[in-house]
Amino acid sequence: MKLTLQIVITDESGVSRTEELMTLQKSGDARNDIGLSVSESKRLLNTVQQSVVQQQADEYTHHHIRCPHCLAARRIKGRQKIQYRTLFGIHVLDWFHITMRLTVLMQYAKGLQASDPETGSKVSALLESSKRYL
Repeated sequence: MKLTLQIVITDESGVSRTEELMTLQKSGDARNDIGLSVSESKRLLNTVQQSVVQQQADEYTHHHIRCPHCLAARRIKGRQKIQYRTLFGIHVLDWFHITMRLTVLMQYAKGLQASDPETGSKVSALLESSKRYL
């Protein structure tokens, strides 16, 4: 017998999303194979917990991304280092280097505005909007 365990998450607007948590293969021939084992139960609880916490974090972030008074996008105030793990190793970015890169990109965008005003204004707008999330 194949068991597929799913969770259906419905947000406040009524939109439902189904996530597959895990699939189990049970035969029921042996006494030990009836029900869930302790390891299967722990794995199921872990995947449910991850799914619920992720949904709650996404919903909280979605509702609190803008200031309730002026509706401007809020900035992230954390100053911790960001680690990107890739196939080529771990890359650590600190806020100083990120802001320096943005400053250089803004200077490039100003130069682009002189030669191609339409494209330069689009690039500048994208860079300005990305600064709000830092």
